[in-house]
Amino acid sequence: MQSLTSARDGAGDPAARADLPMRVGWTLVAVLTLLVFATWMPSLTAGLGDNHEGRILARHALNVQNAQVDGLAASGWLSDWSPYVGGDGTQHRYAHHPPLMNLGYYLAGQVLPVDLDVAMRLFAYLTGVAMLPLGAALLRRLGFRWVPVLTATVAVAVTPLFWVYGRLSGATTLLLAMALLLVRLRERRPIAHGELTLAAVISLAAVVAGYLGLATAALLGLLLLATRGLDRVTLVIGATMALGAAITLAYVVGGTGAQAVGEQVQLRTQGGGFTTMEFLQRMADWAVALLPSWWLFLLAPLALLAGALDRRSRALTLVLAAVAAAYIFGLPNGAFIHDYWIFPVLLPVWIGTAALLERPIGIPARRQGSVVGAIGALILVLGVVGLVRADVPTTYLAGPEAAGDLARATDPPTTQQAAWRTAGLPAPRWLSFYWDLPPEQLDRDRIDAVRDDDLVFVALERVPDWLDPGEVRASATAQDGDYAVITGARLRELAGPVA
Repeated sequence: MQSLTSARDGAGDPAARADLPMRVGWTLVAVLTLLVFATWMPSLTAGLGDNHEGRILARHALNVQNAQVDGLAASGWLSDWSPYVGGDGTQHRYAHHPPLMNLGYYLAGQVLPVDLDVAMRLFAYLTGVAMLPLGAALLRRLGFRWVPVLTATVAVAVTPLFWVYGRLSGATTLLLAMALLLVRLRERRPIAHGELTLAAVISLAAVVAGYLGLATAALLGLLLLATRGLDRVTLVIGATMALGAAITLAYVVGGTGAQAVGEQVQLRTQGGGFTTMEFLQRMADWAVALLPSWWLFLLAPLALLAGALDRRSRALTLVLAAVAAAYIFGLPNGAFIHDYWIFPVLLPVWIGTAALLERPIGIPARRQGSVVGAIGALILVLGVVGLVRADVPTTYLAGPEAAGDLARATDPPTTQQAAWRTAGLPAPRWLSFYWDLPPEQLDRDRIDAVRDDDLVFVALERVPDWLDPGEVRASATAQDGDYAVITGARLRELAGPVA
């Protein structure tokens, strides 16, 4: 590992010796990226199931499927998620987010020679794992040495928050690409036309890919203005970012309507009905579940401080920390419902970790590379052990994916009019995708609405109190993991007469 920090004297071409740290460094980044992707592979062909990944990717699958049948324009430019409907029972369009990732999923569905649900996962996983080499490239551009860069990247890669939700974060990958290019543009040197064009295109993509990218672009644009003044570079990048914001606004308002957008903003900022203490407790719960290693809790605040103190990383650390804080605390309803809402915290911690490890205190310079490399190896081991001991793969992925496997393997009768399911299965877009039916929750007072041969989907660990879990399990026509399918006739028998 010491060879990554300095080229030693020895035989051979001096230029080759100078390039050795870079070759070894990028080789290790590539190996880490491939290893992470390999650990995601078991989910690649699994059903889209009862977790955030299943719900998000099933929404994209429905969008793509409708666009393939009806065309892009008729599908509301990838906003039609029929036969799924929104919470009010009538909403057949979903355009709450910037549109670029929708287009990426559509292209993946068009060109990849695999089933649509696999195509959605493959696109998501490839764009998500690309975050690792881009983050390493950003840290290198900031001026950090290879060993701290690799150690910080390993620390992020083995964090459950990244391992579970990095695979859904292609928009964040574009955000890092934008940050990398704008860091380059802030350097006081002439900017070539090609470099400026690439930065403008990536900035546009990052803004149109997600709200985090839009917010980060605004702050990075101000930093660029403060560094370069109102020159050609600043004007081009600023105009590009403004164009991206206009495209996003047009798509969201055009697809959802101004009133619905206002309602969503009000819901995310003021809705929920929880107290401040309940919100803080929920954030702590998310952190404990997805950042379960004690070393990461110790590392994060120190890393943020180090990133803010190091002149090379100060501006970017503060920008990314501000965006993460605004996203979590400015939109508390979203953060309270979705555990992945805390994902942006990883970005400033990633940068700060490299800054923290750049100058180990009290360690002789000749040994710093070896010591930090040993720290990286320890983090890798602790992270992998933490993932396994916390049962993250089963809890977040394999367990919920059983629902998708069961739905995909089960065909409801052609006369069935709804994708019936009992309580405990929130937003089952995956069930609508596999059964091609609108979802309907079957409560006790609606038991007579289901036909005898209709199939009802049940979460066995969340069976409503008017049913006996053991009886449902014994009466199921099909079962996978903690999920079962039962006929309407049998369900009525188990429920008994309506009072």
